[in-house]
Amino acid sequence: MREPKLRGVNIVRKRLADGTVAVHYYHRATKTRLPTDPEERRLAVLRLNDAPAEVIEASTGPARGTLAWLIERYKESEEWAEARESTRADYRWHFGKLAEEFGDIPVALIGREGIKEYRKALIEEGKPFNTFHRLKKLRTLLRFARLELRLIDRDPFEEVEIPAPPRRDVMWSRSDEPRFLEVAEPLIRRAYMLAAYTAQRPGDCWAMTDTCIGQSVERGGRRVLWLMLRQEKTGKPVWVPMHPKLCEELALGPLHPGSELLAPAPRGGRWDKNNFARRFRMAREAAGLPAELQFRDLRRTAMVRLAEAGATIPQIAAVSGHSIEQTQKILEHYVPRTRLMALAAMDLLLDDEAQLRRGFVLLSGGADSGLQTALQTDLQTAQGEVA
Repeated sequence: MREPKLRGVNIVRKRLADGTVAVHYYHRATKTRLPTDPEERRLAVLRLNDAPAEVIEASTGPARGTLAWLIERYKESEEWAEARESTRADYRWHFGKLAEEFGDIPVALIGREGIKEYRKALIEEGKPFNTFHRLKKLRTLLRFARLELRLIDRDPFEEVEIPAPPRRDVMWSRSDEPRFLEVAEPLIRRAYMLAAYTAQRPGDCWAMTDTCIGQSVERGGRRVLWLMLRQEKTGKPVWVPMHPKLCEELALGPLHPGSELLAPAPRGGRWDKNNFARRFRMAREAAGLPAELQFRDLRRTAMVRLAEAGATIPQIAAVSGHSIEQTQKILEHYVPRTRLMALAAMDLLLDDEAQLRRGFVLLSGGADSGLQTALQTDLQTAQGEVA
């Protein structure tokens, strides 16, 4: 845990007979030895420096050992420093709610029964996702208090189940797409196309740049255009063959003259989550589509469409970046067992060549005269193949 920097403090380290190193702190001006506890040491330095009473009072912060104090200590941890900014933003919001409920309560007094009562109150609010994430954040804090700060001896969450939120069953139908794209502004349209035809997370779609577009020569001399990226959440490299519809969209060129992003925000930078949600909602409402349809549902929709087209689980995982096990679970829940699915399976048996082309279309042809020209040429070739 990183300690706050204090002015006027000397740090003396001495190696003891057993080989360990003892650390002592002294106030430089008065040579006064200071406490080892960081909070007590800060207050002692302020007093020795004759700081005004209001400054000392303002610096004290939450009482030591309370949940509010624990939250501040967690924000100084390596675990917090290594988290992505989007993760920290989510944690801050839930930490604020937890501080309202438990802020001045000593961590040692938050027991199993108290957590069960809090869980009951959250469930009664009827917001299962809030319940799930709020309890997970509280469990993270208490684990930190137990393992890192040694404030408690036992895990209060032992044998306390955190209710999992229900799975989202919302899917974009094939008729929803043209209605949405007809009214969506170009910036939102581009983001939709990236999500619907790459099966990537919203953040990864917003982060894609023109450097992600690449091309290679595959079997039979076929030249293939790809979107190549490294997923922000997992760090996994993913290569997604470019679908003709996405090729057509990207062939329109950049949407902001000063931005490398394929789907930039209006000023050319990366989308803010809330701003994008607002603009996306406006397009959805203009299209007359139901409110439950969200941008994040496009990734799942793309995976199901690949399955319906006959792609295998390993093929779908190669596109989306999920593990084989995760892909299996997603499809187990969302892919319908219909006679059309059975017919598609039999078609694969009858048409061996379809195996490499069910999940996505590999583009071919076109002169190698730059990526923009390649996009436009491959679009024409792909349209000819489909016809």
